[in-house]
Amino acid sequence: MYNGSKILHLWRAWRQLDRRERRTYFAAALATPVLAGCARLLPLKTVVGLVSLQKGLERDDASAAPAMRRCVRALNRVARYGPYPGKCLSRSLALIWLLRRHRIGAHLHLGVRLIDGRLDAHAWVECDGVALNERPEVAEQFTGFGPLATGT
Repeated sequence: MYNGSKILHLWRAWRQLDRRERRTYFAAALATPVLAGCARLLPLKTVVGLVSLQKGLERDDASAAPAMRRCVRALNRVARYGPYPGKCLSRSLALIWLLRRHRIGAHLHLGVRLIDGRLDAHAWVECDGVALNERPEVAEQFTGFGPLATGT
């Protein structure tokens, strides 16, 4: 639970965000639970198709970098402070959707690993071979199925 000083700190941090960052946060906060529900009710291929629907010319790296960072930061804020932090799959689907809104191509990756006889699955997003919403070494820790959603 948050105490008074923590709430005040969060409010001040919120006030320092610019309008685009707040709008991206709200989009991520809404998309994460909606896509979690879709992933439970619909085949994953259908959900991946929905988040990858937005087509158009890709932005070049220089103009895409600030928007990409804003999307990743917004999703990290939702995961930490939002009403529904989501799991790796719903956050990754939301990130793909946010990036496509900014005409940034990205790929959804799924991977598995065996730890103490238990199968562990994970989802993450990569752009140009770099994991955006995860540690860089995530692809080495999981046996991947390859990219499922292309944002291109």
